[in-house]
Amino acid sequence: SPLNIVNGIPIAQAGKLGEFVGEVDITVGRACAAVTSVHLTPTAHLPVDDAFNAAHVQPLLDAVAPIFNEALGTAIEHDDLSIDAV
Repeated sequence: SPLNIVNGIPIAQAGKLGEFVGEVDITVGRACAAVTSVHLTPTAHLPVDDAFNAAHVQPLLDAVAPIFNEALGTAIEHDDLSIDAV
């Protein structure tokens, strides 16, 4: 969609909260580039690599846990502020 191009740069997001892994193919020419294919893969159907998670992901989660637990402020209750609106 033309609405997903800002300053000539395609903007893509694969769902929310890790629901999907996204793949975007971009064809580059001399004068321009264009998105030629997009594909979403639901993460719920991907295999889990417990060894990789333990070695690489969990240490990162542990390191940032204090930051994520710090309150930055409060937001009013409003439908536009839900995760489904993002």
